[in-house]
Amino acid sequence: MRGRKTMNRELHLPLVVGRDDIVVSGLSAEHGSLKLSPAAQDLRIGDRLEIIPGYGDLTTVLHDHFHVLQAGRLVDIWPLAARGRLS
Repeated sequence: MRGRKTMNRELHLPLVVGRDDIVVSGLSAEHGSLKLSPAAQDLRIGDRLEIIPGYGDLTTVLHDHFHVLQAGRLVDIWPLAARGRLS
């Protein structure tokens, strides 16, 4: 899981979609931590989770593009033209 450079926690911690048994418990610069309830002990390395960031405008300058999802499917990729222009 990525850290606060990808998913800022300024307003609230990111949410794990469809998994009330898994909570984002913390974010360092590069990594995140998950707290698993007893019901989530089936989670294994390599399993994929959808995570909704708690806040994102401070992290967009760190990425080259947005992935646009609709109903869980990738429908577009938007380039971020201002990437790397913050000074």
